Amino acid sequence: MKIKKEVIHVKSKLFLQHEGNEILLNELERRVKAEWRAEGNLAKDIREIECYVKPEDGLVYYVINEIHTGSIPLYEQ
Repeated sequence: MKIKKEVIHVKSKLFLQHEGNEILLNELERRVKAEWRAEGNLAKDIREIECYVKPEDGLVYYVINEIHTGSIPLYEQ
């Protein structure tokens, strides 16, 4: 007899608050993907994204597919 496990979906939001600013961290991933597409790449070609948030630099450094690197401003102007 199999026991059926209940799957619970949780909606979550993760925020970064720093020096009077606030940003939804999921938004950073969206912006990194937009930067990738703006450079002429296809969203479907992304296999992995790593983001490094550096509030002291005001930047988010990223690595896509372990080879493509770049940065975006932490806060949109």
